[in-house]
Amino acid sequence: MAFLRCLSAPVFIYRCFLYSEHVVELPAGVTAVINGNEQQWLELESAACQYEENLLPPFYDTLTQYVEMGNSTFACPGHQHGAFFKKHPAGRHFYDFFGENVFRADMCNADVKLGDLLIHEGSAKDAQKFAAKVFHADKTYFVLNGTSAANKVVTNALLTRGDLVLFDRNNHKSNHHGALIQAGGDAGLSGSFT
Repeated sequence: MAFLRCLSAPVFIYRCFLYSEHVVELPAGVTAVINGNEQQWLELESAACQYEENLLPPFYDTLTQYVEMGNSTFACPGHQHGAFFKKHPAGRHFYDFFGENVFRADMCNADVKLGDLLIHEGSAKDAQKFAAKVFHADKTYFVLNGTSAANKVVTNALLTRGDLVLFDRNNHKSNHHGALIQAGGDAGLSGSFT
């Protein structure tokens, strides 16, 4: 039962051999005990439909619906849903290896139908709320600019001017840059400590 609660799955028990006039107390985690009357089957169908609707994470759900609509973009990305790759044998191999959907789902971050992470709205905002719930956090923010930008976000959040920052020189330059910008300098350690 704990596994099903973790999945937020509705649990129904179908009682076909036991007959009781008394109301049966539901075991923990069970949505309902059904005897087979039409109203109970409708409730079961409704619960199953609601479960399926809420199964996919918010942004992925919106993205799959968006891709199925077959939208075209004349902005970025420049591969135009993979059409660019199909013009050369090596590109065609690349396209065939990854499949059509990876290119159709590679969308410009400025498409308002997918939400906006910069102003936190739409399915992007819903996805951040969902991630916070999954991670048991108050809030979660996505950084889609890559590791360098994410490292700078972290250093900007954790450091203040004048902080002493010690880390291995054998570190990504974004950490050096983030420390330089936010703390005003760093004291690197020579050698490697890995």
